[in-house]
Amino acid sequence: MIENLCKELGFGECKLLDPRQFGIRKRIEIAKSDDRCLFYIERKSRFVTKDANDLLAIARKVCQKPGVLLLAAPLCSKARRILENEGWDVRTVG
Repeated sequence: MIENLCKELGFGECKLLDPRQFGIRKRIEIAKSDDRCLFYIERKSRFVTKDANDLLAIARKVCQKPGVLLLAAPLCSKARRILENEGWDVRTVG
């Protein structure tokens, strides 16, 4: 899934990363290109402020620059604001 999204967004070659190597057991897919990271999260429950803060902590381990979040879930406006203030590109899909 995330491989196709990388190509559609113009990321070029993306390396898929195993979330478990960063201590993440959540349902998340991570891809990294040369300079940015792409996070794909698909779930039924709402993505809230706590989730945004957790994602920022994870992203600091994976990449240096703000990334792109593709979210297939309802999104809290405060969580969106937190990520966008940090320089993230937040997109909802599906």
